[in-house]
Amino acid sequence: MVTLSTIIPVYNAEDTLAYCLDSILNQSYPNFEVILVDDGSTDNSSELCKVYVEKDLRIKYFRKENGGSASARNFGLSKANGEYISWIDADDWIENDMFEEFLQKFKDTDADIVWSDFYWNKDFEVSSVVCQKLPDDSKFHANQLLIGGIQGMIWNKMFKRSLYVDNNISFADGFNMGEDRNVLFKLLSLANKSVYLNKAFYHYMQTNPKAITRDFDAKRVYEDIGNVKEMVKFINENKFSWLDIKAVEDLKFRCKTKLLFGSNMEDYKNWVSVFPESNYLVSKSNIKLRHKLVAYFAMNNIWFPLKVWSLLKNLKK
Repeated sequence: MVTLSTIIPVYNAEDTLAYCLDSILNQSYPNFEVILVDDGSTDNSSELCKVYVEKDLRIKYFRKENGGSASARNFGLSKANGEYISWIDADDWIENDMFEEFLQKFKDTDADIVWSDFYWNKDFEVSSVVCQKLPDDSKFHANQLLIGGIQGMIWNKMFKRSLYVDNNISFADGFNMGEDRNVLFKLLSLANKSVYLNKAFYHYMQTNPKAITRDFDAKRVYEDIGNVKEMVKFINENKFSWLDIKAVEDLKFRCKTKLLFGSNMEDYKNWVSVFPESNYLVSKSNIKLRHKLVAYFAMNNIWFPLKVWSLLKNLKK
C-alpha cells in the first residue's frame, strides 16, 4: 500500500513544474505517489507531465476541464490511495527529507495533522523562514485560523486521509479563494491531535507578495465569502463547545472587508447585507478612514456620497 499521496494541481506551470517534481523524486522516503491534476493547461504543462510519468511509475497524470483550484484539489483527492495526504503547488518545491520527517512525526505522536515552518522564496536562491510555533492543540489552531493568527495554507502540512474520507471533507467547488482555509479549519476541528514540526521544508515561491493584496478583485472576494459561508454552515451544524464565537464574527467581517475598497455600488450594498451581524466591527477595525466612511454611509443607506465616490474612483481608472 502507498503510504503518502502528494497532490499537485497544475495550471500553466511549464516554467516551474520540473523543479517541483525533481524535488519530490529526490525524497529520501520512497513509498509515495504523485497525483498531477492538469486543470486544463494551455501551455506545455501537459507534455511535461507526461514526460515525468514516463520517468517514474509513482507519478500519475490526469487532465480535466479547467475548473479552478478547488475542483482540481477535489479531483486529486478522489484519486488518492495513500494513508496520508500532502499538497504541493506546481510553482513551489520541497526539501529532500520532508516526507521522511513528516511521516516519522506521525509515527512518534499518532497525530492526525502535522505541520512545519516553511521558506518564503522570492527566487530560487533567496529565502526567509516563516515560523508559527503553537501548542499541539488542534482546537487552538482552529480558533487561531479564524482570527488570522495563523495562515490557512495546506501545503506545509500533512494529513491522515481518513480525516477527509470519514468526514466527507472536500473543497467548495467554484470558490477558489480561501478554499484551503475552509478545508483546513474543518480538518483541525475534527482532528484529535495536530502537532508542530520545528523545521522548514517547503519552499513557497512568491515573486510578488503584494500582488493579491494590492489589487482589488471582486471575484476573488466573493469566492472567499463563499468559503466563509461554508465554514459558518459547518460551525452551525456542529456547535463546537470550544469555539471562540468572537473569532467567528471576526472572520465574517474580514472576508468581506475588501468590498469597501472598490468602486462598485453593488459591492457596497453587498458589504452591508453579507454577514450583517459583523458590521459593528467596522468601528474597531484597522481599515483606513475612507473605507470606514464608505461602510458608515452604506450601513445608513446614504447613497449619494457613495455614488460620487464611485464616479471619482472610476474616472481614475
